[in-house]
Amino acid sequence: MGYRILLRRSHTLSALSEVVALSGRFEVVSFDLFDTLLTRRTLSFEEIRQLSSARLMRHLDRRLFGTPETVSDRRHHAANVLRDSVALATREPPLQAIVERLLAAGGGMDEDKRRRLAEDAVAFELALEREALVAHADAGTVLAALRRAGKRVVALSDMYFSPTDMNTLLEANGLRHFFDEVFISTGIGETKHEGRVFDVVRRRLRVGCRHRCRGGVVGGTNRHHFPPVPQPEPLDGEALLVDLASDIMAAFLMAVMMRARMNAARRVFFLSR
Repeated sequence: MGYRILLRRSHTLSALSEVVALSGRFEVVSFDLFDTLLTRRTLSFEEIRQLSSARLMRHLDRRLFGTPETVSDRRHHAANVLRDSVALATREPPLQAIVERLLAAGGGMDEDKRRRLAEDAVAFELALEREALVAHADAGTVLAALRRAGKRVVALSDMYFSPTDMNTLLEANGLRHFFDEVFISTGIGETKHEGRVFDVVRRRLRVGCRHRCRGGVVGGTNRHHFPPVPQPEPLDGEALLVDLASDIMAAFLMAVMMRARMNAARRVFFLSR
């Protein structure tokens, strides 16, 4: 699938590297992050959400949150409620606030414990994303070329992680230093989905309306802009052998499964004694 960028005429790109040539007359080049510069290689977005929900269930009333799917649905509902909250005053509530609301609804615990558990939940999901994400093969080359050409390179992403957390993910993939600015919806309080974030970013960049309206910003927002990162082919007969002498914790099992997927292992064996 091709990739549409905001120019006077629409262009379809077959490779990320084509952005360099098309950006020639523009001062600012803006990229989306997920499925453009970063791709989830081992776990999908849905799988990460499912693992996070399953882990959070340990602290929730099972009569109200009977399955991970229920937790995910209630998490989505909590995000919508907070999005309309006058007290929070943001169109992109951070994951910390979303989890705290879930715990308040079904955890029966005090505020301090809710805060600590929410912090732990955010750290867990961030760790899953860090394990799953890889940079697009051409990302570093393209971003470096744009910087050499004197472009202002920025990123703009709708995400429930904080700007600090998103910078951590970019640094882990060797990309953060290429950007002059990284704009995350939780830090701005507006989203691309609703459209208002673009005016906020334009003002912060001091880019005139002429540039924005006529395509002064190049970038992408939709999924599957570029060919996905190649997946390793399964190796016949490969297996991961794990010998455990103690109780297996849920978090450790998740880490084992992610490592197995990264190494294209077809089977995982657990030995107990």
